[in-house]
Amino acid sequence: MSDSTDSDVTDSAITDGEEVDEEKIEEMKEAWDRTVGDMEAQATAHEKREWKAVSVPADHTITEGLNDGPADRFGLIHVVPDNLAEDVSEALDTGTFSQYNVFRAVENGYVYLVIELLDHDAQEALLTAGSYEHAGAEPLINASKNAGSTYTYYQKHDETVLGSFEHEEHEKFFPDIAAEEE
Repeated sequence: MSDSTDSDVTDSAITDGEEVDEEKIEEMKEAWDRTVGDMEAQATAHEKREWKAVSVPADHTITEGLNDGPADRFGLIHVVPDNLAEDVSEALDTGTFSQYNVFRAVENGYVYLVIELLDHDAQEALLTAGSYEHAGAEPLINASKNAGSTYTYYQKHDETVLGSFEHEEHEKFFPDIAAEEE
């Protein structure tokens, strides 16, 4: 991952109310900063190619298995900052993202990822930075493995869904699935 940038991550947001030592909190903040920095670097690279790039540092990323949320829904749910909701909604409504990439790292039990959705025809990229606790992702990993795909959802803080995207290559998100299937 690349150089770090400032972040708005608070201690309570990254610890989910659990007691965590200060060193671990600092490491988590640094990992988040690197993740956001990577996303921003990718957006800059697209803009240099004269693509439109929408960058979303998710306020929160939730892993949702089949029994965790609305019926028949599973995937990564990215809570979008209010000031980016309109841009994300427009990109998802108008984009035909034919390609996606997932860049991920695991540190201190958390997965830090950048999801890159690409619309080559419109020359548009939607980039999302998120993080989640790896140990809590098992229901999502199992649902993705059983379905042969996974989803990303973008929603506002009030839970209004802005859009979603199906990923047929779920192994990009969960390399441990690919390792088990070999």
